Amino acid sequence: EGELGEEDHSMRQYFYSSSTLRVFCGICQRSDVRRVALLSTPSIFYALPPEAREKVWLLEFDRRWETGNDRFAFFDFRAPVDDL
Repeated sequence: EGELGEEDHSMRQYFYSSSTLRVFCGICQRSDVRRVALLSTPSIFYALPPEAREKVWLLEFDRRWETGNDRFAFFDFRAPVDDL
């Protein structure tokens, strides 16, 4: 499994605090939540336990989280519908 790593401020990346991550992860892991799309939020994805990531997709511009991650989908926030 990949790891979150450091924020890249040149890409305007800022990760959530641990208390905010707990709230989002709790929502993602609820039994009534069947699928989750995390849009440019790798800090939430990597805060989830591996078994919870099975229902989650990470849509992200930064390709460093693509390697070894079958739940990654490239998403260019500057042209969000060009490849649909």
